[in-house]
Amino acid sequence: MRSGMKILVVFALVLSAFASFAAVQAQQSKYGGLNAEPAPSAVPGADADSAEAGASASDEPMEGMGEDGVYSESFDKDFWDRGWESFTLIGNPNLDYLTMGPKRLSFRLPITEVYEFAVNPRLSAPDGLVEATFENVRSSEASYGVVCRYNELGWYELRANIAGPLAGSFAVYKYDRLLKDSGKVPYVRLHPNMIQFFTGDLKLGMNVRNKLGLSCDGSEIRVFINDKEQQATANSPIIDNQFDAGSAGVMVESYGKGVVDVDLVGFMFTDLK
Repeated sequence: MRSGMKILVVFALVLSAFASFAAVQAQQSKYGGLNAEPAPSAVPGADADSAEAGASASDEPMEGMGEDGVYSESFDKDFWDRGWESFTLIGNPNLDYLTMGPKRLSFRLPITEVYEFAVNPRLSAPDGLVEATFENVRSSEASYGVVCRYNELGWYELRANIAGPLAGSFAVYKYDRLLKDSGKVPYVRLHPNMIQFFTGDLKLGMNVRNKLGLSCDGSEIRVFINDKEQQATANSPIIDNQFDAGSAGVMVESYGKGVVDVDLVGFMFTDLK
């Protein structure tokens, strides 16, 4: 009888130790270790609760939207009260990468890989032009961009490389949450025959500003850099109709090659209805 009790006690201790080990592995698996999530080529999806909240908030009236359907951000103390939200696509979601400065929103990313987004679900329309002006304060290897039709299923994204080996180039992506949920790479280039497009219209260097524009109008997606349209595909716009509505935002990315300090100093959304 005592022998049986000893066996049960030993078995319980083994189960407890295994559970503790599994818990530690679960904590380590998101950003490193043997069970780490895929590298950036298989980017994890945006938080579902955040996406659903964004979709529901789009019905709220947008303070600052003019009768002409144009919204221009002022970056004052009420910035977050106007519906802006942030989320971390890659990186530690428990860290705060954004700070409000005088007439700017500052992205301060560490020497790790981080994809940080700021979106405003109230800036929602089937057709819209998203324009943002960024200043590269100090970056070793980085990109920034604009987002249109952000919704719970994905979004369209213009990404410009402004420091590092790909500096001076841009790419246009679609983030497809259905691909992510099925275990596939969620980022899809909307110009499959070319990885990047280099352009002389991007200004490079520290304390240099660039204005990016992404138009989602019907099934046409058009790219603008410093108010000059870029032809990513043989003198014609990119065509995609997977997402027909959503909200607007921006993003900044670091690639684990040094700190990234980028400021968002201008933002405008135009309803193209």
